[in-house]
Amino acid sequence: MDIDSLLLQLYNEPDIEIRRYIPDKLAKIGDWRSTKPLGELILQLEQPEILRNEAVESLGKQGDPDAVKYLIQILADPNDEIRRTAVWSLGQIATFPCIQPIFSMKSDPNFMVKKWVIKSLARILHPSVPKLLDELFQHYYDNFELITEIYRANTRLLNFMTIELREILIKKAQTDIVNSQSKILTQAIGIFLNSSYELGYQPSDQFISHYSNIIDPKDTLVFPQYLLTLGYAKQVKRLKNNYPHKYAILGLGITGEFDFLTEKLNDTEDKKTISAILETLAIWKKCIPIDSYMNDSDLDIQLQALHISLKCKNNFDDLQRWYKVGRGLNFVIQLMKYYPEQSIQILEKEVKSGIKSARQVALYTLTSETFISNRYLHPKLIEIFNFVAKHDKIWHIRRDARFSLKLIQ
Repeated sequence: MDIDSLLLQLYNEPDIEIRRYIPDKLAKIGDWRSTKPLGELILQLEQPEILRNEAVESLGKQGDPDAVKYLIQILADPNDEIRRTAVWSLGQIATFPCIQPIFSMKSDPNFMVKKWVIKSLARILHPSVPKLLDELFQHYYDNFELITEIYRANTRLLNFMTIELREILIKKAQTDIVNSQSKILTQAIGIFLNSSYELGYQPSDQFISHYSNIIDPKDTLVFPQYLLTLGYAKQVKRLKNNYPHKYAILGLGITGEFDFLTEKLNDTEDKKTISAILETLAIWKKCIPIDSYMNDSDLDIQLQALHISLKCKNNFDDLQRWYKVGRGLNFVIQLMKYYPEQSIQILEKEVKSGIKSARQVALYTLTSETFISNRYLHPKLIEIFNFVAKHDKIWHIRRDARFSLKLIQ
């Protein structure tokens, strides 16, 4: 059914069980001509609440910046679900004018509205957002679930913070992680801290001592982040004591213990351990003989060996051969970030006509730093992103393509 027929049905279909699904159909089409009819509908309180809520969600999925003027008018709606969906939709549109309307909902009486205030702000990559999130720490200090969401949001926005704010938050996080009574919060803080350490900050011995006292090696949420932190703190002995845990191997890579890892690689037959060591060596571009691993029966081992080969030999022909075979397709597509000019035509094909997962991964790869920093490729990238933003069948792939455009325009 075309958009004109759907817009006609939006108001004239008598059966609400049919009518309620029309906004979702419009969202799948993604034609912004539906913004005004949907926007006008959500302002009509006499319309069924279930229909209005679907229309609010459709506006977020379609992402038209012009929808913001409608969404901000329903932020005081008496229906909790409609207010929550309005905040969610503003976060999907994610333009600068969305920031203050979202933040204004921080004191909403509904918990899910508050939660989506944080999650929606995290989608807007603007330098003003981290300061607002910092205010929310004080606002939500007594709710560990909301504090958890703030740490997750701050992880996403690390590169948009001032150095001063980042340093303040790192100190706060180091205090909070030691005092946390929630595994989920502890995990979120650990991820934030490790993302910060990746930018050049280093945990102190005193902090490691306190951190070690709260860790349970059986905790699958917290312990992996602790091991990575040991890597950034150069705690080689502690990491070796936890070998062959995958994250201990990754931590040893951070410390530069490549001779140790190579020695262990030659002494083990465990497939998961071999894959983890090869992954670590690939990350740090440590060249080793990989022919035997390329012929291993385990696909993960083969792919990590390919990763090392590409970094060390810089051979695009090998990557093309793997792509044509189709094994480990999504991983192979990710590796194309090392060859932006050679692979852009392949990625264009995948992002326009591949299966859903391949389209998503190809779009992610096209937004890698190697592509974005190559100004020669910008005209082609703009063409690809515009196509995906208008024509993909999946709304969130269209949304991510719009975000990709912002990175280069």
